[in-house]
Amino acid sequence: MTPGPQRAPRAPWIVLAIALLLRLPALQWDFFVDDHGVQLVVEGRIEHPTLRPWSAFDFGSVPPAGSQAERVSGLPWWTSPDWKVRFFRPIPSLTHWLDNALFGRNAMLQHATSLAWFATLLVALLALYRAAQVPERLVPWALAVFAFDDGSLFPVAWLANRNALIEATFAVTASLAALRAGPRPSFAGVALALACALGACLSKESGVAAPLLVSALLARGEGRAARLGALAGLVMSCAYVAFLLGCGYGTRSDFYLTPWGDPVHYGVRLVEMSVLGALSVFGPFAVDAPMFFEELYAPWLAVALIVGGALCVLAWRSARALPLRWFLATWTVLTLLPQAGAFPSDRLLFLPMVGAAPLVAALAAKAFDRAPWKQRLLPAAVALLAVPLSGLMQLARGAGFVALIDKTNAAAVSLEVPNDGQPHDALVFQSGSLMSMLSPEPVWKFRTGREDLQIHPLQVGPRAVRITTVEASAFELCFESQELLDRPFERVFLAGNASLEKGQHWRHRAFEVEVVEVDRELGRSTLRVRLPEPIASARWCFLTWREGAFRRFEMPAPGATLQLPEATPLDPLLP
Repeated sequence: MTPGPQRAPRAPWIVLAIALLLRLPALQWDFFVDDHGVQLVVEGRIEHPTLRPWSAFDFGSVPPAGSQAERVSGLPWWTSPDWKVRFFRPIPSLTHWLDNALFGRNAMLQHATSLAWFATLLVALLALYRAAQVPERLVPWALAVFAFDDGSLFPVAWLANRNALIEATFAVTASLAALRAGPRPSFAGVALALACALGACLSKESGVAAPLLVSALLARGEGRAARLGALAGLVMSCAYVAFLLGCGYGTRSDFYLTPWGDPVHYGVRLVEMSVLGALSVFGPFAVDAPMFFEELYAPWLAVALIVGGALCVLAWRSARALPLRWFLATWTVLTLLPQAGAFPSDRLLFLPMVGAAPLVAALAAKAFDRAPWKQRLLPAAVALLAVPLSGLMQLARGAGFVALIDKTNAAAVSLEVPNDGQPHDALVFQSGSLMSMLSPEPVWKFRTGREDLQIHPLQVGPRAVRITTVEASAFELCFESQELLDRPFERVFLAGNASLEKGQHWRHRAFEVEVVEVDRELGRSTLRVRLPEPIASARWCFLTWREGAFRRFEMPAPGATLQLPEATPLDPLLP
C-alpha cells in the first residue's frame, strides 16, 4: 500500500493557541504610562519639536530655557542639561497612528492589534525553527519556552512596548527568508530578507542585529547573490548606526546607557542583564524584581550566576543535535548587546529569547528520554518551570496588571486642584508609586482633557520630607535617610552618572532649585526651591499623597516647618 500524506503535527498549533489564550487579559489593560503620550502625539495634541505621529518615541533633548518647547516638554527639574532620549521607530509609531485613526481611544481594540502581531510572530517563529532544522519534537517546546517567558508580557500587553513585538516579527521573517533562500539564493530571496531586516531596524534600535544575522546566514551560501547579500547586510547595519548618530538620534540618560557614552556602566549593565537573564530564561525568575527591590539584588544575582550559569552550560550541551545551534546562540548574544545598556528588565529578553528558546527546549525535552530517573530529574524541573509554571505566571501577571494599571491611572488624575479655567502649577511633594508621577502631564491631559495645569514632581517616590518656608516665595525641602534621585525612574532624566552636589542650581520651567546640603553618610539632602510668585499665589497647588489621592495641603508660614511622613504605597507590587 502507498502511504498517505503525513499530517502536520498539531502540537505547535496547540501551543500557539494556548499562548494567545494566556494573553487575553491584555485586552483589559487600559492605556498605561507612556501610552497616554503616544496617543496624544498621534492625535496631534502635543506641540513638541521632535514628537510626530510617524516618530512618537523621539523625546528630544533639553529645550532652551524659557522657550515654548520647555513649557510643553514635561521634563522634571533635575533633568541633566545634556540629557537626550531620541528613538527612531517610524513603523511602530505609524501602527499607533493607524490604531487611533481606526479605533479612536478604544484600548481593547488597540490591544487586539498587538495580539494579531503576536500571532503573526508565533507563526513566523514556527516556520523559522523548522527552517533552522530544529527537530520536530523540540519545536512545540521551543515555541512554549519563548511564548511563556517573563519577557513576553510587556511587548505583547503594553501598547508603548509594541515596538519590540514588531521588531521581533521583522527579525524572525528576515532570518526565515534567508534560510528559505537556500544554499544558492536568488536575488529576490536576498532582497526579501534584507527588506525584513530593514523593517526590524525601523521598529527598534536593537533591530540593528537583524541585518547582521541575515548576513551570517547568507555567508553560508554560494553564488553572487549570497555574497552580495552578506555584504549588503553588513553595510545596512553600519549605515543604520551612522544614520542614527548623524541625525542626532540616541540617548544620554542613566536609564539608557550606550557603550560609547559610558562604557564602564554599560559593561556593568551587560553583566547584570546577562547573569539575571541566564536564570530568567529557565523559568519565572523575574529580572525586574531584584532591580526594583534592593534587598533582593545581591542574593538574586548570586543565585542567578551559579544556577543560571550551570543551566546554560547544560542547555548548550543538550543542544548538540541542533544543526544551527551556533546561529541560535549568535542570535541570543547579538540581540542582547544593543539593549544591554538599558535598565535591566524582563522585556529586554523578548528578542534574545527567539534564539535561546530552542536551547532551553533541548534541555527540557531530556525529561522524556529513556534514561534513569535521576538523569531526567533536572530536565524535568526545567520543563516544569519554563513551560507550565511560566505560562501560569504570565496569566496571573497579565490579569493582575489590569487592577494595577487602573490604580495608577486613578492616582495620576486624583490631583486636588481648582477647576476654574485659570492656569495652575501643581507641585507634588510625594507619590505612592513612581509610576503615577513618571509622565504626569500626558496622563492628566489625556484623561481630563484639561490643558490649564502643569504638574511638577519634586521627587518621584514616597520619601519623607521636611518643609521649611524661608521667605514669601521660597522654601526648603530636607529629605532624610533616603538619598534623593537614586530611584531608577528618577535616573531616566539624569546623564553621566550624575548625582546631587552642594551648590548645584537648576532653572526649571516654573521655578528654581538649589542644592543647599548633601550628606551621603546620613542619606540626607536639602534643596531650596524659589518660586517666581509668592507661595500664597493662587497659581500654586501644593500636593502630597494621602488617603489614596494627591491631596492639597497648606504650606507652613515663613520660618515654620512641616513634616510629611513617608507616603503610603499605592500598591506593594508597584515600585
